[in-house]
Formats: sequence, structure tokens, C-alpha cells
Amino acid sequence: MKKKKLFFAVLAVMILSLATAAFANTAIKMYVDGEEIETDVDPVLVNHRVLAPVRAIAEALGMEVTWKNNAVYIESKADVNDDSKADACDMRIQLLEQALAPKDALSAAESWAEGVKTRNGALEFAVMSPELREEKYTYFSDLNWVTGTSSPWIESYEITEVTNINDEIFRYEVIFNYTDSTGYEFSERKFITVKKFEDNWFVSSMERLDIKGAITKVTFDDKDEISSIFVEDPSDQPAGNYKEGTAFIGEETKIYKGYTDTELDKSVLTEGTEVEVTYTDGPMIMIYPPQAMAKVIRVFGN
Repeated sequence: MKKKKLFFAVLAVMILSLATAAFANTAIKMYVDGEEIETDVDPVLVNHRVLAPVRAIAEALGMEVTWKNNAVYIESKADVNDDSKADACDMRIQLLEQALAPKDALSAAESWAEGVKTRNGALEFAVMSPELREEKYTYFSDLNWVTGTSSPWIESYEITEVTNINDEIFRYEVIFNYTDSTGYEFSERKFITVKKFEDNWFVSSMERLDIKGAITKVTFDDKDEISSIFVEDPSDQPAGNYKEGTAFIGEETKIYKGYTDTELDKSVLTEGTEVEVTYTDGPMIMIYPPQAMAKVIRVFGN
């Protein structure tokens, strides 16, 4: 809570000075709501101004006075209580999250998918890795922890294990099945990586799969740096949202070795290399095949 410095306390003192005697040796009394304020140091009149202990005035007005870093802070007791309540609430949530933390990879995937289905951002957040929480906190907070849309809504979901990199990293495909009041139905596919953190499992990444295939063309800029790749999926039923497309390589593009968090240099993007591409949520040139900035490129076989 924002601490409030009571500048009006000075105003109160000035008002009190108008009601005091005109002589320095006159006893000065202070009242709030008809009750006299008892002070350990008597108020005094100096140069036609009343000097009084600020703590006595502030506490009489129901405020809290603290001394920090050579400065006096005056704040409402309600703010202090609110801070304490907020700290207690944070601790309660933290303990709940610890108690409900998934103990296996599939449970983490199921909890996350259920959070998406029920539009429960707090549940989604609770099963995210520390790094992903840091990245997504503002997003969830701005939504007041309610995600998705009321229509269309997610009717069901299906979770399939794609691969396990090792005993501590699993990759899942999650298909969300949507519907609306007209009965229209469609599906959305996402891929999540679940990792083990000490004794618990958390979702460490969430990605769409826009294109999965081989790089058939690499484009360089005037500095001989890779600026884009063209990826084609030769199968009749593409694994991604698009059968082919151009992925621009920017400063924010992350290139990983397979499904790990090991980052690679863009020099590994050569013709014939198998990749999975996730576009950013930014603008996309939708003249087919699509062209957009790559958010994540996962490289296989290097």
C-alpha cells in the first residue's frame, strides 16, 4: 500500500495556532473532537506559530507514525492493517500453491489445461515455472486473473505426450475443443514443456506450433546475417497450423536445441535442418504462405 505523508498535519497545527493566546508564556492546549490531546512535550508559540509534537497530533487523528531512514512517515492505520492483510494473503496463497504443486509431469499438464478451460488464471499461474511466472505475472494481473473468453468457450481438451527429453523434461500436445451458442466447433492446439523442479513439476513453456518441417531457403541481409528462413512441411497432414511459411529472425527470436532450454546461434539454421516454428502474436503477412516474426525456433538434428 502506498504510504501517505500527512502534509495536512502542518495545516492542522497552523489552524490551532490561530486559536492560541498571543503570548509565548500562555499555556496552549490542543483538542480533537472536543477531547484534549495529551502530549509529553507542551506546544509552544514561536514567532506567532505553534510548534507541537507531530506524533501526538497524528495519533489523535488515528494515524501511525514511524521513523525510517532519517525521515518521519505518517500513514493511516488502515493502510498498515491492509499491508498486514496483504502479506498474510500472499503467505496463504504461497502455502496453498506449495501444497497443491503437481508431483508428476502429467498432473502439471492437466492442471494447466484445466486452468485454461475454466479461465482460471490463478490455477494456470500456480503450475508455472518461476521463470514463466516472472514473465506472465503482469499479463495475468492485468486480466484480473480471468483468462480466455466467455464465448466461444472450451468444451473439452485432450493431452498427449509427445516426447520425454529425459526423466525431468516432458513435452505434451494439448488440443482444446471450442464451441459456442450456435453449435460451431473448432480446435486449437498448443504444446507445453513440463520440467521437474526439485520434488515438483511445473510448466516451463507454452507454444503454438505454426510450422514443422525442413528449412528450404535461408535469406541473408546486407551484413550477411540470417534474416529469415522458409520452412516447408512435406506431409499431407501438416503438424502445425501452416504447411509452409517464412519466419523472420529478430533480436527477440529464441532458438533452442530441440525441446531443451539450450539456446543456439542462428548460424545453425541451414537448408535441410528440421525445425519447429512458433510465430509471435504480432502482425502477420497473411498472403499465403504466411510471413511473420518468429518467437521460438526449435532445431532438431544439430
